[in-house]
Amino acid sequence: MKNLWGDRFYNGKKWSGTQEPGSKRGFCMFVLDPIFKIFEAVMQVKKDETAKLFDKLNIKLATDEKDLEGSRT
Repeated sequence: MKNLWGDRFYNGKKWSGTQEPGSKRGFCMFVLDPIFKIFEAVMQVKKDETAKLFDKLNIKLATDEKDLEGSRT
């Protein structure tokens, strides 16, 4: 949890207090990027990508919610 706040960077192998080439802030990598990925998939009506993300996150949609998927007002 401490690595998600402040100047903590992750490069895929290790955490660091300084930004190295290829590293990204922990909060961005593990919190913001997944949220943005879901948001983009839902807004762009990418049903196959949305279904995969929902499965990974164990999100179950009710039948009536699935019917609304892809409809815009």
